[in-house]
Amino acid sequence: MRAVSCTALLLIAGCGAKDSLLLRVTASPSIGLIDSLAISVVGNGMSSQPATHAYSPAIEIDAVPLLLNLQFPPGVKGMFTVTVTALHGTISEGMGTGMGTVADGVENVVDVSLCATMDHEWALWPMPNPVSTMLPNPANYDTSIMGIVKDLVTGLVWQQRGDCPQSWSNADEVYCPSLPLPGTGWRLPTRIELESLVDFTIAPSAATIDPVAFPGTQMNLYWTASGVAGDPTSAWGVQFADGTSSSAGVSGGFCARCVRSE
Repeated sequence: MRAVSCTALLLIAGCGAKDSLLLRVTASPSIGLIDSLAISVVGNGMSSQPATHAYSPAIEIDAVPLLLNLQFPPGVKGMFTVTVTALHGTISEGMGTGMGTVADGVENVVDVSLCATMDHEWALWPMPNPVSTMLPNPANYDTSIMGIVKDLVTGLVWQQRGDCPQSWSNADEVYCPSLPLPGTGWRLPTRIELESLVDFTIAPSAATIDPVAFPGTQMNLYWTASGVAGDPTSAWGVQFADGTSSSAGVSGGFCARCVRSE
């Protein structure tokens, strides 16, 4: 059973039951690729700033309880509501709340079951279309800043030139987060985000992407942050030889193009 401690302004790491709350955090269905948990506590006229506990490499939260002990300063007692937010980068992947009482001489256990906040496989913005199709939301890219491309339809900011080869874990955990380009929060795109770059009007003799905005794109598979459900050994990618998406083994050496939100 996994166990970690967490600290914050009003939350102090500890292992004892006195003046503390023992959180048992679960998720069903499971929530994967979590690299931090943000925890806030409200009650008895008090509230805390979210305490954040980071995980590297990223973890999956499932039916096996993730244990966190929140120790309160002496004299802080009463009923408290605890909110736990599971994060991948700055994106909320799941959230849950629970209630517990801080009191001497009792086992202060709070069960928090996380629910997925949204399905990031679905676009929350208009999907760009190739200009030549005369369809709504014509693709429009700003390349005025060297090394990056801003999609003026989705608002996403892209790395102009990706890198190959990359294993999935290295691309997700090392390559994108440490990308030496302007801005913060660089990450692997979700499957639908990367699909938004596909130009399906381009003949299969060239990479199916705007060649001016994204020069040098290889006719190869580019990783996404979307794992294959039920198969931890595979992840989804977008094949820019034909614009389709397919799964591949996470140890494979494919390409990566990183993205960030404004």
